[in-house]
Amino acid sequence: MAIAIGNVQFSQAQIVIQDWATLASNASSMALAIDASGNVYTANYNNNTISKVLPDGTVTEAWTTLPNTAHPINLTIDNQGNIYTANYQNFTIIFKYENNILFK
Repeated sequence: MAIAIGNVQFSQAQIVIQDWATLASNASSMALAIDASGNVYTANYNNNTISKVLPDGTVTEAWTTLPNTAHPINLTIDNQGNIYTANYQNFTIIFKYENNILFK
C-alpha cells in the first residue's frame, strides 16, 4: 500500500516514488482518501471534480463532477465505499455512491 501526496508516493518500505500519479494542473487538490481496494480519491477545489487514482497510478481526472459552486475542501469514504465531500463555496455536503449517483 502506498500513499500519494502531490506528485510523490510513499510506500510501506519508505521508498519515495516521484510522479506516481499526476493530476490536471488546474485541479488544486485539497484532500485525499483511500478506499479498501487501494484507490486514491482527491477532492479538486478549482475544477469541482473528484479524481480517482488506481493503485498502478492510472488517473481518471473527472471521475465525478460536482456542481460548479461546490469547491470541495475535504473528502472521506465510509465502510460501504460511499464518498462524502465537504464543499466550501456552496456550504453543502455531497455524498456519492459507486454508481455515480450524487446526493446533497
